[in-house]
Amino acid sequence: MRTYKRSEFIDLQPQTVFDFVTNQEKIPAWSPEVVKSEVATEGPLKPGSKLRQIRKRGQKEMRTVVEVIAHEPPKTHAVKARILGVDSTFAFSFNQENGGTRVQFEAKIIGRGFGKLFEGSLARMMENADDKLLERLKSAIGKELTSK
Repeated sequence: MRTYKRSEFIDLQPQTVFDFVTNQEKIPAWSPEVVKSEVATEGPLKPGSKLRQIRKRGQKEMRTVVEVIAHEPPKTHAVKARILGVDSTFAFSFNQENGGTRVQFEAKIIGRGFGKLFEGSLARMMENADDKLLERLKSAIGKELTSK
C-alpha cells in the first residue's frame, strides 16, 4: 500500500468547503483529470452512494464507478475506486482552524494481483497528478465566490 497526503488552509467555513468538494458538478474545476462526475444512485450522498466519473489521462478517457465510503457533513468525505488497475481511496477531512478550514487530503493506493507489480509507479503518477489538488480547490472556490 502506498499513501500520500496534502493539507491546505482555506479561509472559509468547513460547511462551505465541504459543500464545494462534494458537489459533483464542481469537481472538474479543481480536479483536472475528472471531465465529468455525477451521482448514479438515488437520494443524497451517503456511504454506499455510487458516482459515475469520466476521467482523462492524456488523450484517453476512462469511465470509472466511484463509491462513497464516508460522508459526514461538514467533517469528512471519502471515496474508493479502481483506477488504472489499483484500488484507490481518497479521503478529505475539514477542520475548523483560525476562522477558516484546514482541509486534509489522503490517498491510499493498493495494488492487487497483477496490479501489485505497478502499485509504486501508479501511486507516484497519481501523487504527481494530485500534487496541487488542494491549491486548485482553493482557487476554484475563490473564483466561484468572487463571480457571485
